[in-house]
Amino acid sequence: MRFKISRTSKWDDTKPCEEAYILQGVHDPNAWYQKWSIDINTLEDLIAFSKKYGDLVIITNGEKSIEIYDTYRE
Repeated sequence: MRFKISRTSKWDDTKPCEEAYILQGVHDPNAWYQKWSIDINTLEDLIAFSKKYGDLVIITNGEKSIEIYDTYRE
């Protein structure tokens, strides 16, 4: 399953994690920065990703996305 991926501490176009890739052909005028994507297909993949990067915020309504929550933002 494809997720949009971001990192709380990154507010620019830098790659949020080593597994991220740019989804080619996506031109969304409402998109912020680049559309970094990641594929996570199983619960085991998600758990391994979380162990590697720490806390995650997962949003599944609308566009599926994962945020690597590596700094305070509120």
